[in-house]
Amino acid sequence: MKTFQLFTILTFLMVFSSHCGKSKTSSGMSIIPLALMGGSTNDGYYDPIQSGSSTSVSSQDNVPQLYSVTDSGSACVRGSVEAPSSFGSEGPEAYLDVCSTTNVDRYKSLKIVFSHPMDPSSVESSFSITSNVSGSLPGPSPGGEFIWNSPRVLIFDPYKELKSRETYFINIASTAKTTDNRSLKEFNSEFKSSHDYLISFSITQDGNAFPALSEKDLTFSSGGGNLTLNAEFSSPLGAYDEIYSITFNRIGNTDNNGNPRPTAKTICSGNCSGLGTPIDLNTDSQLQNIDMAITEGGNNYYYEIKTNDGKTFRRFFSFNYGKINQNPNGLITNVASGVLDQTQMMKMLGRLIEVFTQNKFKVNNKTFNDFATGEKSTTPRTPQCYDFRGLDDSNGNPVSISYIRSYGDSGNPNGDGYCNNKFTAEAVLKDPLFGFTIDTANVSMDVYVTSVELAPKTNGKDSVSASLGINQNDELGIDLLSRTVVVGLGVVANFNDSLTIAIPAGKKMYFSTTATLNVSPRNDDLRLARARNTLSVDSNGVMNLSVKTPHTPYDDITQNLYIKGWTNPKDGNCWSNGSYMNGNYDYSRSNCTDNLYVANMVMKGSNSWIADILNAILPSLVSKIANEMVPTVKANITQAMVKDILQKVAPNVLNSIVGTLKDPGVDLSLPSYLPAPLGGYGLNAKVQLSSDAVLRSEGSNKGIVSSIHLAVTSKVPDANPRQHANSGICGGDGCFVYFKDPNSPLVHPANSAPFLESSSRPGFLLALHSDAITQAAYHMWKNRAVDLNIDKTFINSVNSYAGDDPLLKLTDSILQVSAIMSIIAPGRNTLVGVNGNSLLPAICGLDEVIFKMDPIHHPVARMLDSSNYDPVSKANPNINLSFMDLQLTVQGKRTDNSEKCVSSRGAPNGTKYTLATIRVSMNANGYFGFEVFDNPNTPEADNLNALNFKIFTENLKYSMEVLEGNTYNPYGLDPQGIYNVLNPLVKTLVIPMVNSILNKIPLPAEVEFPALNYTNSLTKCKINAKTDNAIKFNSLKPPTSDASFNPYIYSQVELKGDSLTDAKNMLESNCR
Repeated sequence: MKTFQLFTILTFLMVFSSHCGKSKTSSGMSIIPLALMGGSTNDGYYDPIQSGSSTSVSSQDNVPQLYSVTDSGSACVRGSVEAPSSFGSEGPEAYLDVCSTTNVDRYKSLKIVFSHPMDPSSVESSFSITSNVSGSLPGPSPGGEFIWNSPRVLIFDPYKELKSRETYFINIASTAKTTDNRSLKEFNSEFKSSHDYLISFSITQDGNAFPALSEKDLTFSSGGGNLTLNAEFSSPLGAYDEIYSITFNRIGNTDNNGNPRPTAKTICSGNCSGLGTPIDLNTDSQLQNIDMAITEGGNNYYYEIKTNDGKTFRRFFSFNYGKINQNPNGLITNVASGVLDQTQMMKMLGRLIEVFTQNKFKVNNKTFNDFATGEKSTTPRTPQCYDFRGLDDSNGNPVSISYIRSYGDSGNPNGDGYCNNKFTAEAVLKDPLFGFTIDTANVSMDVYVTSVELAPKTNGKDSVSASLGINQNDELGIDLLSRTVVVGLGVVANFNDSLTIAIPAGKKMYFSTTATLNVSPRNDDLRLARARNTLSVDSNGVMNLSVKTPHTPYDDITQNLYIKGWTNPKDGNCWSNGSYMNGNYDYSRSNCTDNLYVANMVMKGSNSWIADILNAILPSLVSKIANEMVPTVKANITQAMVKDILQKVAPNVLNSIVGTLKDPGVDLSLPSYLPAPLGGYGLNAKVQLSSDAVLRSEGSNKGIVSSIHLAVTSKVPDANPRQHANSGICGGDGCFVYFKDPNSPLVHPANSAPFLESSSRPGFLLALHSDAITQAAYHMWKNRAVDLNIDKTFINSVNSYAGDDPLLKLTDSILQVSAIMSIIAPGRNTLVGVNGNSLLPAICGLDEVIFKMDPIHHPVARMLDSSNYDPVSKANPNINLSFMDLQLTVQGKRTDNSEKCVSSRGAPNGTKYTLATIRVSMNANGYFGFEVFDNPNTPEADNLNALNFKIFTENLKYSMEVLEGNTYNPYGLDPQGIYNVLNPLVKTLVIPMVNSILNKIPLPAEVEFPALNYTNSLTKCKINAKTDNAIKFNSLKPPTSDASFNPYIYSQVELKGDSLTDAKNMLESNCR
């Protein structure tokens, strides 16, 4: 009720002229009427500009307190109630100065004009006002304040707005006296208040109705039934008495003057009796046009009500609509696509493998040797392998063979031994002691790997070198070069027939030995094993490598599995002239290079007492029998081991690393310098490769191409998260609107346009859909990270790093209540309201202002045609965002200065109270990309990658509605006045606030990688992420083939500086 109507255009501009004059030096944009700012479409609360007069009171007028305030007169469309021509000729009298006694504005003050100068105290004590329905006005009698413009003009300002369409009676008894003590002719006046035109909205889908004006998100599924809007006036009595027309419209569907375009739906005109039948928002014939049709994302509709006296009221409701993701905490399938190029990224992977083998870091607290060893077992794989559990050692104790399960030929992830290797034992020796020759026998061998040890260094040199590359026929080539490897072997030999009298058929012997690379002859050269592999990824994101077939131990370097750098097999080229029968022969060597030395086999047990005796008295005989087995099977087993390292150990390492990207994911934090609750707010990113991953080689472009499943969620969920009104539709965990079909890749790997740019844009190429942004925004919304309290501290904090861009600077011109009161109550420094019949703490113009922001509906992001997008100039948008029902509660806060307002005493410092509440809905285009952080106000963040998001004011569509009632407007402030004060803040506060928060958010200089930890503790290794020495994100324009019809956010992640020189420098020093 506190707006005294001096809202002429001249007055409005004069009020803000002081702000405009300071705009060059102030910290933010000045507040000016949006009608003068252009570039946007605003649909909001609207009233004709009020006209009236302000009467100056001279010093000789004998009144106790006078104000120069606006009166209740207005631009009366049908003329005002005028005093009779004989007014005051027969003695002191009064009349009510209003446009019409049948439709008095509920929020305006009441102006009473006297024919003679009056004594204020006698008038006030003689004054009463009552309603025919609700009785006395709320608050202390008479229910309002008296304000004298002059001795002849009284403004009565009710503490609260008048009730809707009630008849009020004003009486001033004859006890009221003039200044010369003459009695006033008893004054009685009757008038009817205007209607509040508040509407109750509900939307029905599939038989379930949901209120559309709650403080909970309202999201509907396009996969459900049609949406039916039900609307009715909250107070139907007298609702249509003064209505001229009703139009149903959608945000943005107005001309330059704010009037509905012809495409809006006309409910009635000239003879209105209802809001019409329920509207099917999907199929109504008048909504089947681009201006009015329901759209995926945020929707904001309203009823525009024009009254006979020329006023316009707009009543809004909002909701989100579209395909809904009912698993908001999970990975979004195929929301991104990536190209891992050969030049930088695959080289980096190979280098990190090398560093890992040097024990510079652990993966999930395991060394490379731990992975190479893996799970062990003491149970044989029967019946494919011989059961060794019946073997005893020379003392009769059972033999236990503990072997590494990864190595073997079972065809399963656990190989469980290389079994049933055939071998024919020949007469190897005529023993000089007994003088007999041992015969021949057929032997089958099971070979088990019992240990694997890789030395980090050999003679001060790195023991392992690894490189990965894509071959021309889309295969993954892996070169594994080693200097030193020590492998423990266990061999179970089964004699299929007897070896003369020495070893009967069916008997088994167990031997142990070690195979060592480069030990005899001693050497520290790198020995090459090369494999050609296929890559596949299963539905859980687990990577599988398979060595291509066919392959044999004789493969040369151009074939599928080359191991001759480690050991040469016994074929036509090697050992053709070797003498096996020479007792001095070194079985690990031949007349061609063989670098894998197998030590003499030592018998550990058997199930033959003869063999035990033989081993006791003739150990050299048994050793030679065993050692004769080595040349035949060594190459086979070596190749099988190398194959298992590539197919099992290496994928286990990679999956352990990549698996932690999926769970628990990578934690990220917003910069600490952002104001609370944003500063340091934690997010968690989870990543999983898709099963459509392929190896591709085309000309100079080589790499791994894959779709990516991604989730960006809150690290720590809020204990009191935001809720959905229709939780039955959304599900227990909530939901958000998405656009991209999750069953299709964002960019198909087989014909990926980014892949064709990979050689010219080395590194990692990322295509990202806006649904990922929606998910991140959804979690920040749900977990109240954007429930902001915008006060002077907040604004100063933002402006300290915002730079000079006017789209980033927040206005500070409305941080005191006086800035609001200067519009809604010019000339006054305090205002009073009531709660029931009790007075509320008085509003003081010196109180601070806080804007409390509560986003009701979750934000929705949508990709735009990027054919004109330029990531350098950022002049054109690439993304659209809808924010429906951002609720801003304008609060006053007591300060020390407030004590200067006498009527505010008694309310302690820090006391907050609600002045007004508005809801803003907007649909805006913007820019989203990556760039280097370069804000001079925060030098500590130099050379960091940054996310950059900015809303454009061009083509901005928004609405603003002032909420009414005790909760939202407890002081009964005039909604029109509030609208005029706060409407400019959409561009000077709301948009700059969003832009400032999201503009150049620096990514961390280091990111903890969840899978990697120090070798001596569980401390997580950090990945360097600075643009000068590690990685740099570059925003790109999507390839022409995708820019229009399949737009996405396109970026290159390239190695820079020291990391480009040596990729291990991406790791912090403690891990490299």
